[in-house]
Amino acid sequence: MTRSFRIRVRRYDPDRVPAAYTQEYAIEYRDNMTLLEALEEIQHVHDSSLAFRSSCRIAKCGSCGVNLNGRPVLACHTGLDGQDIEVGPLGNAPVVKDLIVDRQRPVEEQVQAIEAVRQAPGRVAVAAPPPALFDYGNISRCIGCLVCEGACPVVSVQPGDAFPGPSWLPTALGSGVGIAEERAGGAFHCLLCGACAVACPSGVLPDGALESAREAAAGRGLLPQPLAALDERIARAYNISGEPNRDRLLWAANLARPPSGIGRKQVEAVYFVGCVSSLFPRSYSVAQSFVQILERAGLDYGLLGEEEWCCGYPMAVNGELERARALMRHNLDAVRATGARLLVTTCPSCLTFWKEVYPHILGEELGFRVLHATEYLAELLEEGRLPLQAEPAEQVITYHDPCDLGRKGGIYEAPRRVLARLPGLSLREMDGIREQSECCGGGGNLESLDPELGKAVAARRIRQAADTGAGTVVSACQQCERTLAAAARGERIRIRVKDIGEMVLEAMEPE
Repeated sequence: MTRSFRIRVRRYDPDRVPAAYTQEYAIEYRDNMTLLEALEEIQHVHDSSLAFRSSCRIAKCGSCGVNLNGRPVLACHTGLDGQDIEVGPLGNAPVVKDLIVDRQRPVEEQVQAIEAVRQAPGRVAVAAPPPALFDYGNISRCIGCLVCEGACPVVSVQPGDAFPGPSWLPTALGSGVGIAEERAGGAFHCLLCGACAVACPSGVLPDGALESAREAAAGRGLLPQPLAALDERIARAYNISGEPNRDRLLWAANLARPPSGIGRKQVEAVYFVGCVSSLFPRSYSVAQSFVQILERAGLDYGLLGEEEWCCGYPMAVNGELERARALMRHNLDAVRATGARLLVTTCPSCLTFWKEVYPHILGEELGFRVLHATEYLAELLEEGRLPLQAEPAEQVITYHDPCDLGRKGGIYEAPRRVLARLPGLSLREMDGIREQSECCGGGGNLESLDPELGKAVAARRIRQAADTGAGTVVSACQQCERTLAAAARGERIRIRVKDIGEMVLEAMEPE
């Protein structure tokens, strides 16, 4: 038995109609049908004027990139399930006609910019990164489809300006001209959000390549001054703000009772707060809420205070991973000295760095579990260790997946398990969730280098949250909370921004 489904196609033909419009088609669904086959059926049976590109049909030529339900994909590589869909031209590229975009122009502009620098009198192009720093096998899989460009939040808000785009390195290396000095700084305008890697149909990791480019640029003295200053602050003060590190517990000063974890020498768990929640007043509530929950749960926990140093992640993404080794060594020794069997953190960047980088760089097992706060909160709620209100106020919320927690850490369900346990909450998901979540604009140290660009990305995301009709957008990252709250104010959008720990504390019965 066959069934039909609807395809809404974004059309644009400058020779016939000056503005874009949407046209709907009903076609019969077949098992294992691809998006390309559906488009071909429209063209052959319903409307021969529909324009799109295709060639190899096996995801090798890269010509059939389009947007499916707002997500960049290769049409030949994408299966359908018989549900209604919307198809449009690939994002962040000039539209020629219907689903055809000018794929050559971005590439040509990249090559021209690189060539102009290389040929300019008195200018020298920096060579490609040495093989020890660069995974050429990763880049060699690139088919030039520009799907990564369509997924990039920076290119979406500022195409072709500060950031040359995630396809920049394959273009630069493929053209044989290496990385020009004037373009090397562009690698530091990447949010390192990982959206490009998720979108790539060939399994290329453009964000990983850009991290390698950063390391190569930093090693050649090309680290942009604001980022070099950030690394110097961390090296001097052991935190990203440059404040005296003895102030790491200022966030606890206005709590009704001092956290019991202060000054504890031997504990079951260590709460690793992170630089932002420790030293940025806007984010104090993240740490305050979480320790109050730990107190209510009766956890035997400790706070490192000034013995907690920056985890090293900001230095690492600036291309100076080796410089972060001393920070990592100190932190690991400080946690081990407490005898803790668990480290829990509210910061997704700290989480992934502790779990993935510390053992690799230091060459040893940690000797304790590392959990994000949402994972631990989910356990506490499911074990019934947190008393919740019997008659809560009804609220409509939406949830923002942080990049480091989700795409980098693979943690999507724990926050939703927490929210599902809180009485009175109704969750409305945004269009982009889980792997398709858009960045808050606060990643990759972009806030230190180009804050206006980060604000533009955050404004895009807060509008998506507001489109759900929710009164509150909840996240599980102190940086996301900061950037989205600032975006809500800047865009004059009436939506609250809260950390998930704040939501849990509000849902608990008063002591």
